[in-house]
Amino acid sequence: MKTLHINKKITIVITLILLVSTISGCGDYNEVDDLNVVVGLSIDEISHHRLRVTCDIMNPGDSKGEGGAMSNNEDYVVTGEGDSMSSALQNIQGKVSKRVYLSHNTLVVFSNRVVSSDFVSILDELYRNREMRLNQVLAIVNGDTSHIWNASKHSSSPLALEIREAIQQWAKCSNAFATEQFRFLRDFNGPFGLGRLVWLNPTDGKSVVGIGEVDHNGRIMWLPICSSADDGTLWVMGDTHNVLQRVSFLDPTMHDRGFACLHWTTTSTNFQWVCQNHGLTLRIKWRGIGYIESMTEGHESDQIVYRAIESAVAIAVEHDMMRAIEKMRESDIDGFEMRADLYRASPEISRRMEDMDPDWWKTCEVSFDVRPHIVHSSLATNSPKVSGD
Repeated sequence: MKTLHINKKITIVITLILLVSTISGCGDYNEVDDLNVVVGLSIDEISHHRLRVTCDIMNPGDSKGEGGAMSNNEDYVVTGEGDSMSSALQNIQGKVSKRVYLSHNTLVVFSNRVVSSDFVSILDELYRNREMRLNQVLAIVNGDTSHIWNASKHSSSPLALEIREAIQQWAKCSNAFATEQFRFLRDFNGPFGLGRLVWLNPTDGKSVVGIGEVDHNGRIMWLPICSSADDGTLWVMGDTHNVLQRVSFLDPTMHDRGFACLHWTTTSTNFQWVCQNHGLTLRIKWRGIGYIESMTEGHESDQIVYRAIESAVAIAVEHDMMRAIEKMRESDIDGFEMRADLYRASPEISRRMEDMDPDWWKTCEVSFDVRPHIVHSSLATNSPKVSGD
């Protein structure tokens, strides 16, 4: 009888749980039609500490834009102003009839002016807003962010989702483009913290121009990545996947120069620190595995030519990485996080170098250990030829 009595209690508890779950589930389901679901937002500074926030809102099909006109697009934008991000969002809420819902936001775009003036307080607002998730991607434009939303008038899907998809495609190439908020905060708040933002083209919004490195003083280092000359930047930043490189080489058998288009399926970059009596040396180890996609007509894809191409690649990779480091040093921002890497490798040496000269990373010696490996294949003979210009 005692067992039966306990079973009855358990049955009653389970029934109550199921009843509450059913009621709350119906409430959530019915509430969806009463929400303005924000999928992207941007933040501009329009005057001293006066912000403009623009929200990219999902269009359920019968919604009206800010001006009250019917919209046939998948999204529409609403703008609000305030002395803080939260007050600007409240201003937006006063312009729309449905509740502004931020839990599905995927993208936050900052203007360079916001980053340079009041970035830390805005990051704090983002972090404290429990409605917003930490997996939203953070990006930056050099100019006014409102320009990127003009493309939403001609977009077949919510523009913020298209922008995030474009960023994720780059993230498949390099982790430097993995700029979710939790990653940014982890790096930004670390020793010698520096955060990375995806740099967007402000004229169309959907083009990735490069990376914006941001320090605690709001200074920005712009790192373009779109031209072949910027490969060194990607390689110094870390491992890559599916990077194309065009290299000139001297064919030993023909005593003639040719061009090869290489597809690096994977590359890896590691920093090693060597402390000697005369100072500190950064040794950069680069390893690459790839194949030849195409080659100038007339050159045979044999062992001798492959070795010549690998030698030319080693020289080019070393040159491109050193040029990227020199550019970083000129910007006065440790964009490749040399100080943080030394701190992780040896806190004691790091403290000693910082005490001697906080700018040691600008003058320390850099050496390279570059070893490309080209996988032999028939692609070079079957694919289109590379012009010799």
